[in-house]
Amino acid sequence: MKKIAIITLVLFSFSLQSCQKEFEDKLVNFSELPEKAKETVNLHFSDLEISYVLQEGFLCCTSYEVVFSNGTELQFSRKGEWEEIDCKTNAVPLALIPQEINDYVTRQHPGQYVIQMEHERKHYGIELDNQLEITFGSDFRVIGYDD
Repeated sequence: MKKIAIITLVLFSFSLQSCQKEFEDKLVNFSELPEKAKETVNLHFSDLEISYVLQEGFLCCTSYEVVFSNGTELQFSRKGEWEEIDCKTNAVPLALIPQEINDYVTRQHPGQYVIQMEHERKHYGIELDNQLEITFGSDFRVIGYDD
């Protein structure tokens, strides 16, 4: 009985090690991105040079990161939907910013622009070029400020 337990433990240990390798990040070609992600890059960032594309996770937990030579970083879900756009000091393309958020920034923070944006299930977070961070609920109402 003890031998079976030891053998089971050893096999389980090897399984975990091989499974862990599947979860490691790996460089992939642009062509391996989901179609929706490729469309976003081609439509809104075609003037930038891609440094690398990284596949993170495995199976249902897969996500992608596209990094450009100017430092801009895009995060995409496994379905190719953007999750985070970080343009460092440059403006996020207006077409990617929900209209309600853009209207709010234009109205409440004239002269400022969005340099970073993230979208999670129930909220959007943005950072303006003056480092002010604003969080919006899924209904686009402001739920928080951070400076």
